Amino acid sequence: MIDFEQRGFEIRSSYGNFWVETVPGRSGAVTLICIFLCTVFIMHFNLRYFCLTILLFLVEVFIAVFFNDQFIRPFIGDVLVVILLYCFVRAFWKVRVDRAIASIFIFSYTVELLQYFSLVDRLGLRSNKLVSTIVGTTFDWKDLLAYAIGCGIVLGLDGRLDKRKNSSDR
Repeated sequence: MIDFEQRGFEIRSSYGNFWVETVPGRSGAVTLICIFLCTVFIMHFNLRYFCLTILLFLVEVFIAVFFNDQFIRPFIGDVLVVILLYCFVRAFWKVRVDRAIASIFIFSYTVELLQYFSLVDRLGLRSNKLVSTIVGTTFDWKDLLAYAIGCGIVLGLDGRLDKRKNSSDR
């Protein structure tokens, strides 16, 4: 519900109330964009997903530091990174499971596609350890499989919990 006040808009939703001030001299389009951004990107904090994010991040760091094999570091690490990203998104945004995992799936495949086209090398950033680690430098078809498995795990576990929660709310 949107209440029109003298100098702004109050946006009420199930996620909370927000106030958007109108600024004299700005077009109505700017105000509408502000309203859209406030309603679409409403943040909230979920402690359970935040703790899972921290735990999975520590596991990823442990794998990166102590494992240098051909399975756990490259494959299990990629499965877990998708779950880590999902937990991070759910820690700060209230979003449906299917939308969150679809977005993360597309994001992870996009990053792998950038590796296929050697983006880090083309930008001359291979010597930058942070960029090289985050984006990656080597394309591997097995990474795509790992991302799909990670997404499947999230859909299998959290999708069921989400459906149970929705059916108990009725």
